[in-house]
Amino acid sequence: METAAESGLPRWRVSTASDHTNCVHVGRGRHTVLVRDSKRRSAGVLVVADAVWVRFVTALPQR
Repeated sequence: METAAESGLPRWRVSTASDHTNCVHVGRGRHTVLVRDSKRRSAGVLVVADAVWVRFVTALPQR
């Protein structure tokens, strides 16, 4: 059986900024970051270029 990485499918994880009510999954694509709603997975995926994701995350206030 192949792994998610070998198949080209993203390995999803729950965002560290999510709580138990409002969760998003974050996955890695090839040179991209993928974001989806954990409760509505079939609603689609937001695909963001790596460089754009880095700018977004570094602009967030520190917790």
